Amino acid sequence: MRGAALFFICLTAAFWTKAQTPELKSVVGASIGIGNLYYGKSYDPVVPPLMAFYEYRLSDNAFGINNLSIGTGGAIGFMKVRSVTTYGDATLTSKLSEVTIALKITGHYPLIPSARWDTYGTILIGWGIANNRNSWEGNDETIALAKSLGWENEAEIGGPAFGIMAGCRYLFTDNLAANVEIGYGPAFLNIGGSYRF
Repeated sequence: MRGAALFFICLTAAFWTKAQTPELKSVVGASIGIGNLYYGKSYDPVVPPLMAFYEYRLSDNAFGINNLSIGTGGAIGFMKVRSVTTYGDATLTSKLSEVTIALKITGHYPLIPSARWDTYGTILIGWGIANNRNSWEGNDETIALAKSLGWENEAEIGGPAFGIMAGCRYLFTDNLAANVEIGYGPAFLNIGGSYRF
């Protein structure tokens, strides 16, 4: 609930700011991630990290620095991973899914001297709502022993989510662009597209 409230506040602030300053640009986009950083190498992707976002620009010359612009907005993501572990003659399959709702803060600065390129850094601060489900196969006695030792967890998990990425966006037209981001987050590499309006 806290994450949903944060996302709603971000969108409300975005639309209110746009109404007050109609000259500012808005961007919507989506990406697919490669490489799961939140849950480690023991988990294989079932659904890779997916993310959709909305951003609006607050300032075109932030902190008195020419061409530095700051944008903010919201992002929502989803991912699903799976881990398979063998305990003697029993096998545990854990499937974990997570929804992330976050505030997105982005700083844009033209590192490439071309109007077609937008280079930026972005920070995500939010909350992950995750759920873990386990299924066992194999010898019943081994399964009972493993469960008695606490080798499974059906509890709801999740918590604070954080990401920091460096990215670039190439504008094919004034509105349509492709973007790539690399850094720390639900994935170490995000590839996607965006629409500016």
